[in-house]
Parts: sequence; structure tokens; C-alpha cells
Amino acid sequence: MRSPRSVFALSVLLSWFVLGGGVQAQGGPGQAPPPVTVAKPVVKDIIERTDFIGRFEAIDQKFDTIEQQFGAMARRFDGVDRRFDEMQAQVDGNHREALGHFDEVYRRLERLDQEHVATTQALRRLER
Repeated sequence: MRSPRSVFALSVLLSWFVLGGGVQAQGGPGQAPPPVTVAKPVVKDIIERTDFIGRFEAIDQKFDTIEQQFGAMARRFDGVDRRFDEMQAQVDGNHREALGHFDEVYRRLERLDQEHVATTQALRRLER
């Protein structure tokens, strides 16, 4: 950022040039200024609306291509999602099967524990 002093100096110098202190007119002092040629303005009717036929075809094609790519990605994601669902179903089935095996093991252990307790009580009765 410029300091206030440099901004002031720049504005003074610029105003001096604009007011004619730094630039001499062509031809020197006391001479007439050179002639200036001015072209006639072009007169045209103003059109309220313009049709741009064919100028947006390339952009439309790009959007169509992008849309196709997104469609392809969506199909891929749907396929991956289906595979995850299948894997989840398989894991759930395996989990249920494993839990069933654990339930059977715990039932057998419980039955063995009851048999052990019954056998131990029977042996104690016989020892008396």
C-alpha cells in the first residue's frame, strides 16, 4: 500500500500534467493546433433480441458428455452398492450361523454342567 505522502505527490504531478504544465502543444506556442479528422457515426437499428443459432452446440455437447460420464459413474456406484449389500447379507448370514453354533455349544456345556453336578451329588450320596 502506498503511503499518504507518495499518493499526494503523485496526484500533484498528475494534475500538473493534465493542466498543461508538463506537455507542450504540437507546433509550439502561438501556432494553431493541427486539424483533427472525425469519422461519421455508423447508424444501425437496435435489435432487441438476437438468436444465437449453433453457438451453444459445443457447450451442449460438453454437458451431454459430462452427463454421460456421471451416468456411467452412477451405474458403477450402484454396482458397488449392490456388491456391498450382497457382502453384508453374507456376513449377516455367517453371523447368524456362528451365533447358532455358539448357542448349541452353550446348550451342550449347560447340559454337561448339569450332568457334572448330578454326578457329583450322586457320588457324595454314595460316599455317605
